[in-house]
Amino acid sequence: MKVIADRRRRVTLPKPVLPGDVFDVEHEDGGRLVLTKMEKPVRPSAKLVQRGELLLLSTPETISWEETRKAMDDYP
Repeated sequence: MKVIADRRRRVTLPKPVLPGDVFDVEHEDGGRLVLTKMEKPVRPSAKLVQRGELLLLSTPETISWEETRKAMDDYP
């Protein structure tokens, strides 16, 4: 597939690309450009919840005691 740049150096990409998609551009030997679509990071599904005077982080996943202990040990 060939694409042609217009006077303002814009190129129209094929249909699977959506407005707002972000690409990494790599310059290779011979003037070749490689576009790699960057994936948006997935936002965690955790939210802050206030219970009394405590501010807690609530998630739909359960966390084991071992994971909690490891996180607490890593915290300075």
